[in-house]
Parts: sequence; C-alpha cells; structure tokens
Amino acid sequence: MCARYEVEDAPELIAEELDATLGGEIAPRRTIAPTDVAPALITQGDARVLVPMKFGWPSSRPKERIHLNTRSEGLARDAEALAALTTRRCLIPAHAFHEWSGPKGARLHHLFAPDAAKPLLTMAGLYLPSDDGSPARFVLLTTAASRDVRPFHHRMPLVVPSELRTRWITKGQDDPEALLREVRHHDAPPLRDREREVG
Repeated sequence: MCARYEVEDAPELIAEELDATLGGEIAPRRTIAPTDVAPALITQGDARVLVPMKFGWPSSRPKERIHLNTRSEGLARDAEALAALTTRRCLIPAHAFHEWSGPKGARLHHLFAPDAAKPLLTMAGLYLPSDDGSPARFVLLTTAASRDVRPFHHRMPLVVPSELRTRWITKGQDDPEALLREVRHHDAPPLRDREREVG
C-alpha cells in the first residue's frame, strides 16, 4: 500500500510553495520508491525546512525488511510510531500516489492526483533521525480510502490539509493524538485517477 508516489517539481519550487528553506541537497527524483531519498518538511527551531529523508525505516516485523507505512488508527500498537508522533512528525510533499487493484496477473495501475489548480499534497509522515550523518528515515501514515479511491483500494495516505500543516510539523503545541484525530477528521481532497483517464 502506497509504496510509490510522484514528486513532479524541483525541491526549490516545493520549498517555495511550502514557505520553507532548503536544509540540504535533494536530488530531483520524479518517482519515489522504498529507500529513495525524497523531500520532507520539518521545523528546526522556528523555521520550516525542506530536508532530504529516506523512504522507509527498519522493520521489527518478521518478513518485512523495510517498514513504509503505518495505520493512523493503530499507532497505539506500534511503539516506534507512537513515540515519533510526539516529536518527530513531518510532511511528505507529493503530486500523486500510486495504487494497484485487481487480482494477481491482472493488476490495474492507478495514479491518484488532486483534482485542483494547486496539485501539491502533503502526506502525514513520521521519521527516525540518523546518528551517522545519513538522511533520517520516514514512514507514511495511512487512513481509510476516500470516496475517489475506495472503488479501487481500501487505504490511502493520510493527507494533511494546508490549514493544519504548520501544527503538524510543530512540536509541543498540541496533544499529538488529538492533532492526529483532527487531521483524520478532514476529508481528503478530490482526487482523479490520471492513469485511467480517457482522452
């Protein structure tokens, strides 16, 4: 679920749109896959900073080498994610995310993007800092699919609306679990499936 997403603008343009500064070199990359380095928005002091982070953190689950996403409804069952919710929240900019539907051997690819003039999504993320100078690692939070995604997949990334972005990345101002419930209460933006569009 949500193991690929698209970033279609250069990091400099994303930083400008999010009223942030660049906090490190981020190589432009359109399709983000597990272990790729991608832009992530955090706060450093009072500043909003777009920094490079690696998609996925080490997993403690059997048969799962990299942990990519966590259910926003089930953080109490994930000690690492619950700890990160308090002080290590980030926003992951994206212009679209990939999903697949159908049985094995006949899978259909879907590319969901905002049906709006300003197409940037900010997906809710949590991160683990690095102690060796390498990029921090992030996971995405997921939620039940919106009405646009539900016919094809039951889950999707949790999207943080623009009016909650600053609170999501600011530490210490909100009760973290109450803030998460507030984000989850917001409807996802209207989405269209660019891969399946006709014409």
